[in-house]
Amino acid sequence: MRVLIFLCLVLLLNGCSKDPIPDPSPAVLLNPLNNNICVNSENLSSLISNVNFVWQSAENSDSYELVIQNQINDEIFKYNTKSTNWQVNLKRGFPYSWWVNSLSQSSSTIIKSQVWNFYLESISQLSYLPFPAELKSPDNNSTVSLVQNKLNLLWNGLDLDNDISHYLLKLGIGENELFIIEENIKENSLEVSLEPNTKYYWQIITFDSMGNNSFSQIYNFSTSP
Repeated sequence: MRVLIFLCLVLLLNGCSKDPIPDPSPAVLLNPLNNNICVNSENLSSLISNVNFVWQSAENSDSYELVIQNQINDEIFKYNTKSTNWQVNLKRGFPYSWWVNSLSQSSSTIIKSQVWNFYLESISQLSYLPFPAELKSPDNNSTVSLVQNKLNLLWNGLDLDNDISHYLLKLGIGENELFIIEENIKENSLEVSLEPNTKYYWQIITFDSMGNNSFSQIYNFSTSP
């Protein structure tokens, strides 16, 4: 009799259990194209263009947050919409980053899409600012092993003029404690000497032949004991 009651309770509990709520999927970005001049825009004046941002719908999402960042002054614009496109007036002559956060009323989880870059061309622009370098290795928030107390840092640089002249590496043990390690780096990598069992932060500054520069994101990694 006790076994029968137990089985009934198990069946009752299983019957009342709810399916897990799925998290939203990341949106797929479509326009403006990544690492390109934004040609699909309407020039409203010599200073302002209207840019149409487009992405694919994401599963398990009922709304989106479009985020646009000016890569020079770090100004950020945020827009909430249930649509998969949004038009924004932006200042011309600047490089921008953009991404889309997928949202759901059924889940508190926010899923971020890839981050794309584009350049909004100004009138008769003769030189483009370099895009911020993309930090490739080590991965952000990762733990790495040193080889004879050394590690190779790797990044990608991009300039629409193809006139990147050099890079500068900043590195330190705090996000607000970065120091210049090397100033005139010609390659996309640099071997540095580090201490074991230490958390480091690093950033790459890109320079072009016209003296323009851009700052990458700040990544961190830890060295194993």
